[in-house]
Amino acid sequence: MKKYTILIAILLVCSFILMACSNDSKNANEESQNNDMERNGGSEEEGKLTSDPIEVITDDSYHVFKNGMAEMEIIGRYASDESDENGMVTLEKNGFKVQFALVHDPVVDEKLMYVMGERENTNEDGGMMGIPESDIKTNQQEILEDGFTTGDIEPGAKDTFANTIFLNGEPFDSFEIIFKEPIDKDVNRNDEHVKDWKRLEFYRE
Repeated sequence: MKKYTILIAILLVCSFILMACSNDSKNANEESQNNDMERNGGSEEEGKLTSDPIEVITDDSYHVFKNGMAEMEIIGRYASDESDENGMVTLEKNGFKVQFALVHDPVVDEKLMYVMGERENTNEDGGMMGIPESDIKTNQQEILEDGFTTGDIEPGAKDTFANTIFLNGEPFDSFEIIFKEPIDKDVNRNDEHVKDWKRLEFYRE
């Protein structure tokens, strides 16, 4: 009888040990999943992460933009009278087409704005093409540190892009961009060839 009692006691102890190990493993898995969620986009309240500029523009639930190794928090968006329902502006001329939006993001002690979207060069011949650096001015005519540019793209190509503009002060509630005409990169981009094309005012949403 004693042998059976001892055996039962040993089985009970083993059962408790197995249950404890199972709970510890479950807790560790839950903690690991939570950490993965934080690294890959955070909680639903914090917003989601993406490296696709179009997702940032068209889906307000994406609050973090992954640009290479950096993860940028989006804290503001800008629109113009020509923006669509997603805040995206479409410009097209000379076989170059760009759809873009402007978002604001803080970086350390500086202020950063992103120009992001999709660009296309429908010319099958010729060189790389894009909108040269264009002037950005506030209502007080203060010129920002950087200008607007889409960068250049090869003929017959289409891709997404995200370019940065550093502000020389606090974020502005509104500003104007004087866009230059799209032009071939191989053309000498001096005052003789680069011409003002379009003016648009942007304001914080």
